[in-house]
Amino acid sequence: MIDRSTATPVTEEAPSEDERMLGLRLRAFRQQRGLSLKQLSERSDLSVGMLSQIERGMATPSLRALGRLRDVYGVPLARFFHDEAAAAPPVDDIVQRAGLCRRVEFPEQQIAKELVSPPSARALEMMVIVMEPDGGSGPEPYSHEGEECGHVLEGRFDLWVGERSWRLERGDSFQFPSVTPHRFHNPGPGTARVLWTVTPPFYGRKV
Repeated sequence: MIDRSTATPVTEEAPSEDERMLGLRLRAFRQQRGLSLKQLSERSDLSVGMLSQIERGMATPSLRALGRLRDVYGVPLARFFHDEAAAAPPVDDIVQRAGLCRRVEFPEQQIAKELVSPPSARALEMMVIVMEPDGGSGPEPYSHEGEECGHVLEGRFDLWVGERSWRLERGDSFQFPSVTPHRFHNPGPGTARVLWTVTPPFYGRKV
């Protein structure tokens, strides 16, 4: 069934530069593979209308939608946000220096992900998820292969895994199988920062 709820429509204001560039990159990936919007819709389970809005910068794709497009295109998710030619070459395959981490932002969800693992990550990936008040993964739980764990560095947030839920605060940790539907949300009032580890890598891997 075609999913029509995996993007947030942009308001009547003109699309931001980030939204416009994301749409252009996604369109380029589709055109490079010779896919029509209808063919991409069939492979990704996203509606043609929604895909068109995303490519024109008129809707912001959710994490779930980006994950489906990543699976179709077979590229690391980070490629949707940075031009490969403009990315700095990895300096070290063992150490990731402060200030050199890639950052992926999701303005509509009020979260950002700082990818703190070296670009050579193969089996697992670390990131710092920064959640502004009322930010999170969205109202619908999602699932994927692998396992994940984390440690709260700052603030607090709510975590749902399956039918259970918790409020975690600074110093708390968690771990669960990623195939179990899950979601997270920062109730505020301050920013939450969580060191989050996933396996296999979600942003650095090629499917």
